[in-house]
Amino acid sequence: MVREGVVVILQKAFIKLCVKLFEAKMVDFTTSKILAGFGSIMLFLAFTGAVFTRYFGAYGFLRFDPICLVFGVIGVIFVLIGMNGLSVYYRETKIYGRVLIGAFFGVISFIFLATFPVVFSVAHVFMLLMSWYFIVPFYALADNSGKRLFRITGKMLRVCVILLLVYIICNMLAFILLIVPFLVAILILNIFCLFLMGITFLTLAISFFSLNVSSAARLYNYSS
Repeated sequence: MVREGVVVILQKAFIKLCVKLFEAKMVDFTTSKILAGFGSIMLFLAFTGAVFTRYFGAYGFLRFDPICLVFGVIGVIFVLIGMNGLSVYYRETKIYGRVLIGAFFGVISFIFLATFPVVFSVAHVFMLLMSWYFIVPFYALADNSGKRLFRITGKMLRVCVILLLVYIICNMLAFILLIVPFLVAILILNIFCLFLMGITFLTLAISFFSLNVSSAARLYNYSS
């Protein structure tokens, strides 16, 4: 009952937030980059923390992970708010549109990852979709701001998408064929995927915090 209540509350909060963001016009450049940066740090903590709580925690696979859930969902929301402000500031519509879809998948992914650890593949499917929809916005930010770190982050997310796809396919085959060494290899691959996702969002946080007014002014110099 507690898990279902948490899921319902998060879904309603996310829907209300999306409606407000559609109506709002957040053009504060500094606030947007700080929110996105802190959100990225929280995602880094959520992904790396999931490894320790899931594989090295006291209850292992059966543990309910509220830290991963809270850090992950709040991190996704902060990134969404920050990217909304940056998309308005740079006048780049494809930044926010795809991030909104990716954030939706991200929230679902963390809900499954934290509350239903048995169905890991389901969480990874939504994690893959989140990563896929985040790639183009970061390339767009790199083009508009001149910060190469955003493009590097996009490439890292491409690698994450490939690894997650391999993990999902191998995970399904492993449980069908019940090959023990294969299961161990998949376990290691999953840990690597989660760590790589964490490092990717840590790189993204550095990218956001490195943004400055001079890089933002590139848009106006280009348009004029």
